[in-house]
This record gives sequence, structure tokens and C-alpha cells, in this order.
Amino acid sequence: MKKEEKIAKKRKERAKKSKAKILKIRENIRKERKEEKKKFLLEQSSKPKQNPILNMKKKNQTIDNKDEKIRDQLLQNQQILKALEEEYEKEQSNRQNLNSNLEDQGHGNLQDKLNAMHKQVVESNENLQNPDAPIQI
Repeated sequence: MKKEEKIAKKRKERAKKSKAKILKIRENIRKERKEEKKKFLLEQSSKPKQNPILNMKKKNQTIDNKDEKIRDQLLQNQQILKALEEEYEKEQSNRQNLNSNLEDQGHGNLQDKLNAMHKQVVESNENLQNPDAPIQI
């Protein structure tokens, strides 16, 4: 058993030494990379930024084209908003007209108004099922 223990002990020591070697190598590589990165960053910070060389006419044309596209998009958005606003106003006036009509018929609270509207819908559905009946709106 002593022989086996010595062999096992030697294996463990060899494994520890090899791990220590590998760790030292890795640490050295990491240090080198850090130093290279620091040098690179120092070089980059010392150099002024280079602006790309552009033809000024082309640059101005692209700016004008972007301005036109933006202006067109804004006009289109404005037209859409106006249409939506008109639609909203129509819906609000229809709601107010319906509400005033229901109040004129004597329906004061919300539940009465909903019941009256339900009856109107049922009657219109019955009229649709019976084609001979006159249409009432």
C-alpha cells in the first residue's frame, strides 16, 4: 500500500505543478493582452478622429433629399391626423344626436337607453329577416 500511496502522491504533485504552470502561462498571456490593449487605446486617444472625405455637393443633396422626404412624411401624417379628427368629430356628433333622441323619447338613465337601443336593433333584425316589412331607421 505504501507503494501505491507514493505513486498517488507523486501523481497529485505532478498535477499540481502542471496546473500551476498553466495558470502562470495564462496570467502572462492576460497581462500581455492588457498591456497591448492599453497601448492601443493610448494610440487611439492621441490620434485625432478622421472625418471621411465627402463631395460637398453630394452631401448637400443627400441632406436636401432627406429634408424633402421628412417634409413629405410630415404632410402625410398631418393629413391622416386631420382625417382622424374629422372622423372623431362625426362619431361624437352621432353619439350626441343618438343620446338626445333617446332622452327625447323619455329614456333618462343609461340602462333605459341601452334597452331602447337593443329593442331598435332587434326590430331592425326582424325587418331584415322579413323583406316585405318597411325599413325604419
